[in-house]
Amino acid sequence: ISKSGISSQKIEYCFAGDLINQCISSSFGLRELNVPFYGIFGACSTFVEGMQLASVFVESGVNYAICSSSSHFCSAERQFRFPLELGNQRPPSSQWTVTAAGSAMLAKDGEGATKLIECTVSRAKNLDTAITVAKSVAASSLFKCAIFGEDANWGRIACAIGYADADFDITKIDVDMASSKGTLKVCRAGYGVDFSEEFAKEVLSEDEIMVNISLNDGSAEATAWGCDLTYDYVKINGDYRS
Repeated sequence: ISKSGISSQKIEYCFAGDLINQCISSSFGLRELNVPFYGIFGACSTFVEGMQLASVFVESGVNYAICSSSSHFCSAERQFRFPLELGNQRPPSSQWTVTAAGSAMLAKDGEGATKLIECTVSRAKNLDTAITVAKSVAASSLFKCAIFGEDANWGRIACAIGYADADFDITKIDVDMASSKGTLKVCRAGYGVDFSEEFAKEVLSEDEIMVNISLNDGSAEATAWGCDLTYDYVKINGDYRS
């Protein structure tokens, strides 16, 4: 909360859990926060479960929600894996639970963000290639700016693909941009294709934009998410401490 710069009074919901019965650690740690608290338990998936629930609430109109999870050495093991009352011995090859905690805050405004970007890379030769290319495009500042300006500049997508540390053949790549308004073909076999600027503007005017990239080199697929880069983002972060 302190790192976000958001007052705790603005947080509307908290989703948290741990590996101890009845979410003991989460309840104790959040006792003074004074916000609605949903205790969750998903074992190793607790943090992802919290992110999903918080995302649903934010999508439904909540401005700020936090999700947290923690683990505690030997707590879950003593209860579930190697109960002390049974006198079980831990085998040398067993896994060990670390003592750690993590939290994230989800905000509806996303520091000035106006559009959600979903970049899916398909038909890659392996999963690492698909993930690397998808993340490279979704994280590209130039591409983010183009999405904010509703500009179907597929060259910025190609640029981000090009500097991704992955193995692919640029002459095989197809790229589409899509939204609820339809699908816009912008690149085939590494070359740009003609398209209607009017239709492109209509597609990119929506709040959620999909970028579909086919590497045409295998069967692996991965998706990365991001947002546009707006004037407000620069304004907020330009004088963050003041």
